[in-house]
Amino acid sequence: MLNDPYPVYAALRDTDPVHWHEGLNAWIITRYSDCERVLDDAEVFVSDLRRIGEDVPPELLSLQTVDGADHHALRGAVTDAVRGFDLGAWLEESLRIADELAQKASGAEFDFAGDFAEPLAAASMCTLLGIPLAAEDTGFRSAQRDLMLSMDAGLAPERAEAGVRARGRLSALIERALADGTARGPLARVGSDPGDLHSRQLVNSLRSILVAGYSSVSSMLGNAVAALTADPDGPRAARRITPGLLHELIRYDGPVQAESRGVVRDVTLGGRRLRRGAEAVVVLGSANHDERAFPEPDRLRPGRRSRGHLGFGRGPHACLGSHMALRLGTAVLGRLTEGARLVRTGDPVRRPTATLRGLDRIPLRLEPAPGPDTDDRRST
Repeated sequence: MLNDPYPVYAALRDTDPVHWHEGLNAWIITRYSDCERVLDDAEVFVSDLRRIGEDVPPELLSLQTVDGADHHALRGAVTDAVRGFDLGAWLEESLRIADELAQKASGAEFDFAGDFAEPLAAASMCTLLGIPLAAEDTGFRSAQRDLMLSMDAGLAPERAEAGVRARGRLSALIERALADGTARGPLARVGSDPGDLHSRQLVNSLRSILVAGYSSVSSMLGNAVAALTADPDGPRAARRITPGLLHELIRYDGPVQAESRGVVRDVTLGGRRLRRGAEAVVVLGSANHDERAFPEPDRLRPGRRSRGHLGFGRGPHACLGSHMALRLGTAVLGRLTEGARLVRTGDPVRRPTATLRGLDRIPLRLEPAPGPDTDDRRST
């Protein structure tokens, strides 16, 4: 299931698209139309699970997990903080870091996940938020890993406590930068009062952006490279990275596979009656492979018009930084494969997570790209 969940998703879509899962004590939603409905209907399906009686630790309360006026206020505060930020300069700095990492890897086998994607994502997000943290900080990366593992705590409860500690540690990192004056950029424009509920949730919201930028972006890059190098045509396709291709790569094997919602009013979905107080898990990865929405969904088709995918969510809680992730991913993968091709030197190793799908390791080598004549002969 962790290596390849898509056949399981397909079976559920065909036989039980709104499936009751005893282990999770939740409904599993797998068809595109049903997932889209849940994400769009924030009046019935809520992100704040306290509204269905669940105990949510304060460390988890952020713009991702509150609704209504509170969500609107937090989203507005984050948007105000980044307004006027020079995204072009940030992207250039991220590309400079990518060039340095690629130069270190040139001519030798390297682990794309651990040696490139993760340090790049860490450095770019610390630059974006204005946190003075070196990308090589192992404590930062270990906290991020604990947090990623904890996203599957519904089926692995032993992961939950470490995830809460990791969230607290990353929030403390942001609070320290605010308190000691070392914060730069958007972070410096955000006030912090530890005694104020809204302020604490704002810090948590910035942490969630830091987490998403690190874990989701590094996972997105790893999944994309794994898909592009899975067959002989992959490296050639990788030299034509466009936003459209990246959208298709996210649809095909996106990092965020599922989101949870609470049901606050009895509702019928997919022929099933969901009662007030239930939890619904929207399986984005399944929706993106639904043949009702995407013909031949299990094929990677670079020319596909796949911008309707749910890889960035949908509705009021859609990914706030999706445009930045697309710009970064397109630019970095394009730069990395400019005049070179990525060649696998071993099998990818999947991270043992289901909610956030990614790689622990993918061994590669950068090789000079074939010239135009070689490409022409191969295409004929």
